[in-house]
Amino acid sequence: MIVNGIEEPRFDRIEGVADRELLVRDDPTDPRNRRISILLLD
Repeated sequence: MIVNGIEEPRFDRIEGVADRELLVRDDPTDPRNRRISILLLD
């Protein structure tokens, strides 16, 4: 994202959420559960 023009000070939080916010609740090992959440400042 930095390479594409988003400056580093805009990043507020980056965290993995697969262990807390499952998209596929029946299968915790499903690849769709492996994702990150990125919060940017305006």
